[in-house]
Amino acid sequence: MIKKKLLNNTIVSSGLAFLVKVTAAFSSYLLFAVVARYMTANDFGVFSYFFSAAMLAALVGGFGQQMLIVKEIPAAQVHKDKSLEKGVYYFSFVTTAFIALLVSIVLFLTLYYQDKSAVSEVVIYCAVLCFLYSFSQSTIGALRVQNRTLLAIATRDLIWRVLVICLFIAIVSWYVEYNRLLAVFLVMASILFVIVVLHILLISKGASDLRQFKPKFKVKSWLSTSAGLTLVAVISGADLYLYTIVIGRIFENEVVGAFFAALKTAELINLFLMTISLVVAPKLSKAVAEKNIKNLQLECNAAIFLLSIPTLVACLIMLVFAPYFMLIFDSSYVEYDVLMRLLVVGMLINALTGSTVLLFQLSGMHWLQIAFQGGSLIISLMLLPIFAHYMGINGAAISFIISKVMWNLLAVIFIRKRIGVDPTIISLFGTKQVKRSDVLNGLKVKLLNRD
Repeated sequence: MIKKKLLNNTIVSSGLAFLVKVTAAFSSYLLFAVVARYMTANDFGVFSYFFSAAMLAALVGGFGQQMLIVKEIPAAQVHKDKSLEKGVYYFSFVTTAFIALLVSIVLFLTLYYQDKSAVSEVVIYCAVLCFLYSFSQSTIGALRVQNRTLLAIATRDLIWRVLVICLFIAIVSWYVEYNRLLAVFLVMASILFVIVVLHILLISKGASDLRQFKPKFKVKSWLSTSAGLTLVAVISGADLYLYTIVIGRIFENEVVGAFFAALKTAELINLFLMTISLVVAPKLSKAVAEKNIKNLQLECNAAIFLLSIPTLVACLIMLVFAPYFMLIFDSSYVEYDVLMRLLVVGMLINALTGSTVLLFQLSGMHWLQIAFQGGSLIISLMLLPIFAHYMGINGAAISFIISKVMWNLLAVIFIRKRIGVDPTIISLFGTKQVKRSDVLNGLKVKLLNRD
């Protein structure tokens, strides 16, 4: 009983959810490192290309249904409209199944007819993985509204990866001659299938009180909302996959794998931004709602102060020991240490500009976020072949840095103009709202919760 109350406590559940997310991030990193160590550099490059294509397609295949469920079902519950609540479930799962199947078929045909030296079975399981991952977005959304968030993210984001690591190692150890590229996609798809089935059974049990009601739909409204949510999801999470795919059409497989490994390593820096955003989001939201610009600036100062110290330390470690981080994946990747250092610089720029995405969303500027972030990504991808031609794979990293600089520069300009605050590390030297002499005192107040 006490255990159940603790899990239902918002602070405890949020803390556990964050812990699972962080552990999942490291397990993801470990998964790719293990796969790289058990493959040739060439095969890992093919894996990186196929996996990126599958995850990019899954962002579209999910069709924004996780957030649609989280948005619409609580609203239906507030109005005690069981028919509408059931309609959301039906709409979400049917729509996801249809869109995910369509996207997976397109993915299969695209990969199958590309010259990446892969057998058809690999492409089939890659497409199946795309479908299942897309569908899992809806199951996670449904579990979230049924107060099973921790179970949802633990099974799909953590347990899945741990089981894939264990089973993959077992297969390639027992069957030395088995196609390892095929093995990893087979294992990923098979374990995820079991998890999705488990999710469906739990959701069905959690929604058993809706069986007697006839579903009611708002198809036009939900389709419009889903399209917008899909666009946001693709823009926010597509950069790693898009860069890997574009690079896969320019460079040899080994280089593709090295880039994927380097960017996956540099992405670990985002854990600090995720941590701070989780902590400060409610405070920033409150300050935005109250239209208290000075208090919002103080909260931004506290956030960037908390973020900057661990980020700078982590970046310094990665910059100094870049060859050793690349060695984790493959000994031939050591020569790409400059590539990793450049990508770390891009991540550092992104981190030290502060909670720009969060401020855009809290201020109702999500369409501007799509335009700025998407536009910066498109421009950088257009420049990538040019830079790659003159600078090799390091040119791709320069393109990545340009994308981060463009997006964050535009974001900071508009946040200063429309909201009136500076979320960047520069704010610690004083702003219009908080003078330099008041910065230190403001940090003490916010960090010690004395306001």
